[in-house]
Amino acid sequence: MSNSKYSIISLFKEYDEIKIPIIQRDYAQGRESAKEIRKNFLNSIKKHLNDGLHLDFIYGSVEERDKRKVLILLDGQQRITTLFLLYWYAAIKKGKIERFQEIFCFKKGDIKSKLRYEVRASAEEFLDYIVAESNIEFRNVSTPSEIIKDNHWFYLCWAHDPTISGMLKMIDDIDETFNKESQLFDLLYNNDLKITFDFLELKNFGLTDDLYIKMNSRGKLLTPYENFKAKFEKLIEKYFRREDFIEIAKKFEKEYIDIFWKYARQNKKRQKQDIAVLTDSYMYRFFYNFTLNLYAVSDETVLLKDYSKLEDFTDENSLVSFFENVYNKKEEVKRLIKFLDHLSSSKNIPEQVRDILKESPTLWDRVRFYAYYLGIIEHEDDEHWYRVLKNLINNTRIDSLKEYINALKAIKKLSDDLNGQKILDYIKTNEKFTDFFSQNQQKEEMLKAELITKDSSWEQEIIQAENHWYLDGKIGFLIEFSKNKGNYDLEKFKNYRDKFIKLWDFARKGKEKENKENQILLYQALLLKGDYLPEVGQNKTFCSFDAGIRAKSENWHKVFESSKKGYLKELLDDLSLTENIEKELMDVLKKELKNITGWRKYFIENSNYIAYCEELQLRFNKNGGKIYLLKYKRMNGRHVELHSWHLFNKYFGLKPESNRKVWWKLEGKKACEPFNYVEYVESTSYEEPYILLRGFKYKLESEGYDLELRIKYENGKFQFEFVDLNGKDISDIDIKINEREIIKSGTFSIPEECKDCCKWLIEQISKK
Repeated sequence: MSNSKYSIISLFKEYDEIKIPIIQRDYAQGRESAKEIRKNFLNSIKKHLNDGLHLDFIYGSVEERDKRKVLILLDGQQRITTLFLLYWYAAIKKGKIERFQEIFCFKKGDIKSKLRYEVRASAEEFLDYIVAESNIEFRNVSTPSEIIKDNHWFYLCWAHDPTISGMLKMIDDIDETFNKESQLFDLLYNNDLKITFDFLELKNFGLTDDLYIKMNSRGKLLTPYENFKAKFEKLIEKYFRREDFIEIAKKFEKEYIDIFWKYARQNKKRQKQDIAVLTDSYMYRFFYNFTLNLYAVSDETVLLKDYSKLEDFTDENSLVSFFENVYNKKEEVKRLIKFLDHLSSSKNIPEQVRDILKESPTLWDRVRFYAYYLGIIEHEDDEHWYRVLKNLINNTRIDSLKEYINALKAIKKLSDDLNGQKILDYIKTNEKFTDFFSQNQQKEEMLKAELITKDSSWEQEIIQAENHWYLDGKIGFLIEFSKNKGNYDLEKFKNYRDKFIKLWDFARKGKEKENKENQILLYQALLLKGDYLPEVGQNKTFCSFDAGIRAKSENWHKVFESSKKGYLKELLDDLSLTENIEKELMDVLKKELKNITGWRKYFIENSNYIAYCEELQLRFNKNGGKIYLLKYKRMNGRHVELHSWHLFNKYFGLKPESNRKVWWKLEGKKACEPFNYVEYVESTSYEEPYILLRGFKYKLESEGYDLELRIKYENGKFQFEFVDLNGKDISDIDIKINEREIIKSGTFSIPEECKDCCKWLIEQISKK
């Protein structure tokens, strides 16, 4: 190590460049939070302008670069930058910018600042502009920062660059502190040793992050994005000529950062974060997820070897841990730059890019983005590339790390296989054009390609259907509905499409849990036509209108892809949907209900039975003929049995929740004598739910009994059983109600309509 005493002038005269390295952070003395530090430092300089001020040590190493002597600062960035700005301000105020340029600048074509910010190319460019600008004139009507911002060369995004905004704040405070100091220039420039510091040169030290942290514990660590960018620029510098590399570095500080800054500004209130912080987060997420896709395609074995879930990999691995495996070829870097240039020229960030800026993108988000990226890079002139790929992606389950990688590889292979051919021309003759995506969707895309290439009038009509909020590309069933004598009829397709859209939009109005009337009405109308309910695991479902990819694949897609879609076609044929959709559906129900028997009739007549199934699922027990209405999705959740539930509702009625003693108990409105209480007891296990009648006080000789009656459903009949609440044995006693002897346990059949439920029930359980 060597130690020398310097002034700011002697330091800049000795070295051709003074660099702030990439491991340093932004210019901190200009931060709003550092106002007191900034003021104290400037006031200290002002106080000692005549008698001198010593500023302790600065540290750095010296290198020879292109025959230029370069000082790389490890500690002292804040003080050196502030003094640099102070000397610049004094020269501008005095009208002697040439004197400043002689000491603090060098000429390489244009005048450039000797103070270089490797960590921020934008700050470097900003300094180059202000030191070369001889026409800046500070006036009392505006602050210096406002005057600087008013110049044509000042980029608006610079106002949100933390280093540049910090420099502007410092210049304003310098002006506030020294604007009345008429001798400032002479005191600074003509008495060189008034402000001094000791420079400690570190020889033979590698410039590492560890060294910086040891030397300067006051500095902040780089953000993940800044860390990546610094290492990325260092990696790719070898791929380009110096001039081209500098141009790319500038884009990272202006055009590219502006892409994400605009989006951050739009989301500032919703995200409740500072724009600069949010921009930094968005940029890191973009580069992380962009690079991860390329890494997954090129290096599958590494990902699959140690991880079962993608989240495990992303939680444990930062971008800097794997980006070199992706950008080890110039071609990949050029493709990234091309894509960023495309985004920079776009008015808004595309949806596919916004999706990967989320904190936790889905696997579908990642795969869609990759398809979009390849479309821009490889298939820019193919308007159908992304449409077809989006349809495939959105209608294929991608639930695992392996499926994610296989999806990316399938897209890459398809892109390569096209070999310059348009995608519609390629797939119309290849029924299975990829090994990964849904075979049904591939056949559909092949059919659509054939229709569009044969008759272009199909194109916009198909796209209109694909863009519907629920269909999202899956429209094969509508095309099939339009088949007429072996040919596809465009007018019939448009008719079915428009009816479907009106019907599904009508259902969407009732999507909230507390307001599902429209959806239930559609379920009931479809049940008129037949058992359309698809199986999902051990259950059947009325079908959710949730438009999530996984939800659709487990619900309506099973209808669209099976023979059950015929019930939907029948319903659409019955409807005109030109006016009141609700009235039309109600008219269909009234007209056809008389022809329906069995379990479907219960649901068609009682919409509250469907409403009970909050997750829209049923379970059929074929052995006992039972049908369970599930509150949720499993038998260990609350559930009722359809036939006994119907008997309860029909003859006893369900009390409104507000009138019940215990809100969650399914109390009946009125029990029949001699009982004084009736309730439907739900099950939360594989025990059967049942109707419970309680409060029958029966006395035989000197013994009293507190009896309850339980009614269950099994094998097409109702089973009933009397039980004493106190556990007394009633097997040997005779029970009578209204002089009729009662059977203690037995069965009865589904009742006919009757007006007196008490009389009917006693008849069912009495000895004949």
